[in-house]
Amino acid sequence: KVKGQLPKTSVESVFDRDLIEKSWHYPLIDRGMKVSLGVDVAEFGDDESAFSVVADGVCRGIVTTAKHEPMETAGRAALYRTQHKASVIVVDRLGVGAGVASALRELNGEDRTWSVVAFAGSEKPTQEESQYLNQRAEAHFYAREQLALGKVQGPKDERAVDELCETKYLLTGHGKIMLEPKADIKERLGRSPDRADAWVQAVW
Repeated sequence: KVKGQLPKTSVESVFDRDLIEKSWHYPLIDRGMKVSLGVDVAEFGDDESAFSVVADGVCRGIVTTAKHEPMETAGRAALYRTQHKASVIVVDRLGVGAGVASALRELNGEDRTWSVVAFAGSEKPTQEESQYLNQRAEAHFYAREQLALGKVQGPKDERAVDELCETKYLLTGHGKIMLEPKADIKERLGRSPDRADAWVQAVW
């Protein structure tokens, strides 16, 4: 007889729960030298806008809000940036996120101590001849690679961990790696993977 041990995560998932939990023990120190803020903007309904701060590879925390107005979301992002002294805000520039990115640039003004990075999840990857279909897949697998290399710690927020482990990938007919639609993840979890996406963008 052998002891059967069920895997904690599907083999089709981008992130493995064991890897995330292992990363919590990486000897990384938050010195506040490299701080980024990832912002996943809610589009409609019961989705939430999520804000994740990553400093020197360590996730300081993830917060959410149900408010959907672009200026409200931009204001919160600017507030968290000031509180954590983040040097960069990564926000999805597609859909309603475009208004948030634009508002943040206006709030930035002439200040050059921080910048706004526009993330375009559905657009083509940043690297030529990439194995990924779009930036969303590219960013998720980049974050996984950083975890595996010991350069970042995964979030300890249980909802974010569930969302990361529930995100699955598949291959297109042309052999490109893509992530399943957010709607499919939301159907299984009962919520959109807002926290996971915010953390991935902060790492990205």
